[in-house]
Amino acid sequence: MENRMRLLPLSLILFIIMAPSVVSDSENIVSIMAPAVTPDGYGVMTEIEIEVIPGRGRVLLNTEPFIGLQTQNSEKIAADIASKYTGIDNSDKDIIITFRVNATSIDGPSAGSAITTAIISAISGTEMRTDVGISGTIEPDGRVGPVGSLPAKIEASANAGHVIFLIPSEQEFIPVIVEVEESPVPGWTIVRSETIYLNLIEYGRENFDIEILPVRTISDVVDIMLNGKLQPTGVDFGEDLGIVLGELNLSDTIKPLKNLADKTIEEAARLLKDAENRLSSSNLSEVQASVSSSLIDSARIELASSKNAYTNKVLYGAANHAFRSVINSRIALDLLKYNSLDYESSLSYLGGRISETGRKLDAVKIDLANLNHYASDRDSYEWAVAAQQRMTQAEMQFYSQGADEEEIFRTLAITEGWLNIAGNFYDIAVVLSSGKRFDSSAFKALASESLVNSTSLATQFYDISEYGPFWYVSLAEENLNKSWFVASYADSMAATTKMYSQQEMNLRGLEDLILFIDAELSSLDTRDSVWSELYRDYASFLLERSQKVQSINLLEDSMFYLRLSEAHSGLKNTVASMPDERSKDLWGSDIALPLAFGVLIVVFAILSYTNQRRTLLPKSRRL
Repeated sequence: MENRMRLLPLSLILFIIMAPSVVSDSENIVSIMAPAVTPDGYGVMTEIEIEVIPGRGRVLLNTEPFIGLQTQNSEKIAADIASKYTGIDNSDKDIIITFRVNATSIDGPSAGSAITTAIISAISGTEMRTDVGISGTIEPDGRVGPVGSLPAKIEASANAGHVIFLIPSEQEFIPVIVEVEESPVPGWTIVRSETIYLNLIEYGRENFDIEILPVRTISDVVDIMLNGKLQPTGVDFGEDLGIVLGELNLSDTIKPLKNLADKTIEEAARLLKDAENRLSSSNLSEVQASVSSSLIDSARIELASSKNAYTNKVLYGAANHAFRSVINSRIALDLLKYNSLDYESSLSYLGGRISETGRKLDAVKIDLANLNHYASDRDSYEWAVAAQQRMTQAEMQFYSQGADEEEIFRTLAITEGWLNIAGNFYDIAVVLSSGKRFDSSAFKALASESLVNSTSLATQFYDISEYGPFWYVSLAEENLNKSWFVASYADSMAATTKMYSQQEMNLRGLEDLILFIDAELSSLDTRDSVWSELYRDYASFLLERSQKVQSINLLEDSMFYLRLSEAHSGLKNTVASMPDERSKDLWGSDIALPLAFGVLIVVFAILSYTNQRRTLLPKSRRL
């Protein structure tokens, strides 16, 4: 307790999060008590004052303590959004923001939503509630964006007497790293780090008796803090998912992915709703329902991330997170059905699901029989190769089923998901095919050499995690066996990229990594490559999120997709340098010799028949 009550050091940098406000006697001044977080992770309270006076439309900041660029930028966005929301022209007013805190500097964008609400309160004369706290950035379109250190901020807000705390809708669940102790043998203790997902609604209610409400936009915040309305607890995706699946300003290169992203998001929302309804109506015990409940929570998190990516026009991220949401909901539904049946019926259900997925796998194999043809088309190969990669992933997943029912259902859900994506990518490849083909056999040597190198590297990294280097190496080997040479090369490339990106993470400090990745992304040339552009956009998206929620895992993913984008740009150049496919004319093709041999046989047969006929016919006589 003494540590928490000590004076803040002069070097403290606070990430300010707005809380309830009290309107002073002057309708133009709003005083805000705000929770913040110190560098060592403690939640504290500070005071911020917003004053609106006649002026020239300026946002003026008190420079003691020093206010960093992120906070300054956030305040300017807040003033702009407040003006747009209220319809009040602030061009004849100045907004003065004063921070009163025992520190030399303040920075961070997490006060954005609260500052916006406070400015709306000040310029409209509407009093804010005094029992509500909030944490969230403000985006230029009025969305409430994610922030870090929410548990500490919730605790500080609760200790200040607040009964409600508003958080960004996509952060109802947040990743938290915990230490787990294990004793493999007597006398030995191993401490390892493990990432769990913390439900903030339950965390606030159970630990501090404070109601946590997720909000999406500044309208949601104003409804609660100024208008006294209460939002329902939890994320409501609604029929329209809270976003418009309409036209996006996309490049022609990546536009074909939009339809798949739309369909996957819609399927994710539908399956999540089905799973939630089945869970609520089930008569399962708490133990039986707990796994499905956890999966549904994960599906909700992934769908929220998908919506965020889609809104930011990051198609790969939108489709990827929606895909994960679909998988988790499918597993939850399967488990809920399975656990509601008697023993014999549950075994029958499990066997039926395995057979059903096996039939789907066989059917897709037949439908995609011509996949390798499109994998050597200069205009469609990227989509066809991506389909080959997903097809192989589906096969490998299906034939590596786990021991218990949860793992089996996970295997089946992922297999079905990859099959669906492979089919969609194949359809895109067919549409984009130009008939201009390159000699893909030239990739055989490249794929073989790359596989040897990536296999050698993988044995040095000892990373056997799911979708780690060894996973990509296995895919590359399987694709090489199928003579899918470009796909094999791409998977070997991914394995190597995975390892080198991990190595780069270990060689740089956190701040250096952020600056480095940002600089690399800015200079990246995607060279009209579909996957280079998609991965670059996703890397940028992950980089931004990693800074907002302070996640090293997201930063590592950003590095991986940055390097993967570079690799696919290089692959595009390699394909461009490949010779055209050899002409399939009659005598220059591989069938020339068998065809000639067949013709000789036919000629020989005709001659033999003619000879035989002459022998059998009666000889002519002279009269």
